[in-house]
Amino acid sequence: LVEPALPDSFNRVSGDTIFYYWTNNFDLKRTLAMFAGTESSGAQIEANLEGLAQITGVTPERLIELIDSEVTIGVKGIGKKQLVPIPLFLLVLKSSDMETLQPAVEKLISHFQIPTREKTIGEAEIITWGGIVGMGTVQPSLSFVGDSLIISSNRTQINEYLSLKEGTGGLAQNNFFMQLEEDLIQPSNFITYLDFGETITNVKERVSWGSTLV
Repeated sequence: LVEPALPDSFNRVSGDTIFYYWTNNFDLKRTLAMFAGTESSGAQIEANLEGLAQITGVTPERLIELIDSEVTIGVKGIGKKQLVPIPLFLLVLKSSDMETLQPAVEKLISHFQIPTREKTIGEAEIITWGGIVGMGTVQPSLSFVGDSLIISSNRTQINEYLSLKEGTGGLAQNNFFMQLEEDLIQPSNFITYLDFGETITNVKERVSWGSTLV
């Protein structure tokens, strides 16, 4: 069993984050097994892992082991400049073997000939999918920082995650979050926060946008 712990990532996601989830008990192997509920889906997962192994040179078993148990998810509401009302998300995966994980991801990018653009923030490099026109603030990006692989639907959230410091505007400074923080941020194996009011507002905006297409 994984010992309960306190996260620090809630200090590094922005104050307008409407959904935050952290766990130190993620198990990729167990998660894949859940999706492999039928023989056909299980065979497809195995085939996909074998394909990734051929591209990266890392065995399927080792690929699974590269992702540690600590995961952070942050979701922001729909931006005012977005052409399509898609919530913005951030995913942070911890790895104790970035020396293997980073080259593996880079080989995948090269193999699938994904055009990218790079931008340096401090000592970190943000890699952005450069072959598409961003829909407002939406532009898939990733970064390797320390023991973390950071993946986001946009570059802004990665910028925030890299630059925010404790007490300087992160989720911990959000008034609604502060009301819950004393009870919410306790040693645990997972923490979930949802700003229900903002979530409902975002759902309404998506429904309204969808109705204009009908």
